Amino acid sequence: MEVELVQEIADDRWRLRLAAALDNNVYSFGLTQPDTITAHHPEIDAAFAKTRIWLN
Repeated sequence: MEVELVQEIADDRWRLRLAAALDNNVYSFGLTQPDTITAHHPEIDAAFAKTRIWLN
């Protein structure tokens, strides 16, 4: 039972790290895509892109 519990914890940690990596990759990919709305300011444009990605 202890071995199974440790394995489940390890599996869950792996899944959480994978989810975080996928989330970061989706946002990174979205930041490289052209956007129709721009403020011509890097930080504002990045915020717009992240919002667009999240809404999609």
